[in-house]
Amino acid sequence: MHSHFDAKKEMVECEPIWVRLPGFPIQYWNESIVSMVGNRLGKYLEVEISFKQAGIKTVAKILVSLDLRKGLGEDIEIETCCGYNNSPLVSPLLWDK
Repeated sequence: MHSHFDAKKEMVECEPIWVRLPGFPIQYWNESIVSMVGNRLGKYLEVEISFKQAGIKTVAKILVSLDLRKGLGEDIEIETCCGYNNSPLVSPLLWDK
């Protein structure tokens, strides 16, 4: 063991936490994009999509394993080819506590 190793300092405080993506465009609600978003936040674990009566997708929730020492972001920027004036999509993040 290295003499400078301190287990208490080296422990990672990761915890699974749900994050909602309100207003996230429906055309991006597929496993590959949602998992990419989750991996940008932490480690993607799963996705849950809620539906309205008419079968329209309303809310995407992503379960991520997150290093809580890094804090919870307020939004995420996603590069798309379809954004307004080719600008990135910025989606707010709502963390379930």
